[in-house]
Amino acid sequence: RGEIAMASAALARLVPTNKSPPTPSRPATMSAAAVGSKIWLSVSDEDAWVVATVIRGPQSGHVRLRRDDAPPGVDIEVERPEAEVAACSIVSDSEPTLAACEDIVGLGDVNFGAMLHSFRLRLEKDRIFTNIGPVLVVMNPYRPVDSCAPSTMLEMAKKTSASTDANDLPPHAHSSVARAYSSMVQGKHGTPQSVLVSGESGAGKTE
Repeated sequence: RGEIAMASAALARLVPTNKSPPTPSRPATMSAAAVGSKIWLSVSDEDAWVVATVIRGPQSGHVRLRRDDAPPGVDIEVERPEAEVAACSIVSDSEPTLAACEDIVGLGDVNFGAMLHSFRLRLEKDRIFTNIGPVLVVMNPYRPVDSCAPSTMLEMAKKTSASTDANDLPPHAHSSVARAYSSMVQGKHGTPQSVLVSGESGAGKTE
């Protein structure tokens, strides 16, 4: 959860404003405050953004919701002003398949909640590598995972040599290097390449 919170802060710095990132507008035909609606809810704890279901419609200007998950000691049910809930983004139909989404660009609804939820689900399955277009996001699991094992690196090398297009490789540090190398040697002169590694202090960049 700590890694998700850091990712939220990093994504927020990409927004050119000193205000909180805006929640994408929802389709006018849907009501976020209707009982049974699932929305992306911004929370103040380490989860940052969560999927929440409306369990009680507006009463005295407030809506009651149940989070899909919460850290220990945090109430799973919350109440929020009706106006705040009405401005939230509805969870799109693509949400159940977020864990299988290797590239965030392919999400049906790209917003802070959907991105962080996708990272969280992938991290729970040890899928620590995720693409955002040409950018590779790596979540540090702070423990050994199969995707970084020597046997996996050997398999990635085999896929690289067998693939005619480096862009077909799954998200992985090896894939990013393979794409850069392929572009560098392609054609008569190739294209100069650079790889920028960025992250919080202690996030595991050297590793």
